Amino acid sequence: MGLKDFLHRKFAKDEEFKEMERQLTMQKKLEAKQKNSNERELDRFEEEARQKRINERLEQFRKEKKDEFFHGPNLMKQKNIFKGHTSVLTNNKKLLQLNNKIKAHGMFFK
Repeated sequence: MGLKDFLHRKFAKDEEFKEMERQLTMQKKLEAKQKNSNERELDRFEEEARQKRINERLEQFRKEKKDEFFHGPNLMKQKNIFKGHTSVLTNNKKLLQLNNKIKAHGMFFK
């Protein structure tokens, strides 16, 4: 029963979405019919110019990212973050001092 309900809800949503898309398409067509031919032509040219600007900006962005990827900071020449630090595993001096303090004062009382 649960699977049947799930499938019914999924397909119902798809049908609702298709209906909304159909209504939007019809509304756009009605708006276009209300405009005269000059307005439609001007809208078409403006949309083409907008798409051209978007495409140019996208190409510029892609080129910048590609250049950054190939000519960006060299990972081999960057500072090693692990170099110069003392390891806790090899240097137990601080750990032993802490352990001695706990034994001397007791774990819960000073």
